[in-house]
Amino acid sequence: MNQTESGWYKDPEGRHSHRYWDGTEWTDHVADNGVTSSSPISGSDKSIPPAPETHEPMAPPPPAVSVTQSSSSGGFGAVLATIVVLIAIGVLFYMFVIAGDGDSTTTTVPQTETTAAPTETTAPAEVTTTVSG
Repeated sequence: MNQTESGWYKDPEGRHSHRYWDGTEWTDHVADNGVTSSSPISGSDKSIPPAPETHEPMAPPPPAVSVTQSSSSGGFGAVLATIVVLIAIGVLFYMFVIAGDGDSTTTTVPQTETTAAPTETTAPAEVTTTVSG
């Protein structure tokens, strides 16, 4: 049996301009206008080889890339952790600075009433009258 060489061929399903044949079966690698992407083949038999005249030289398919989010990029987890830490600091500050630790005694200072200083008043002068008679 003559094996068809691997390469880019016209998509047998016609959904894309090209699909990659790996030498034994059609892959999920497709290309449209030179831009590669992935699209599963829906045909029941992925091993039917392409017709040799449909082969068109193109670059091989891109390697499979796994996209993962790095934990150093921040995101929701970092924001949540920051909020939790700030709340914990606030609670500790309140417990030890604002409310006290419970061992100190509370001293109540009595309220004092402020009154004005007394003012001096002068008494009326004595008047003596002599009655002659």
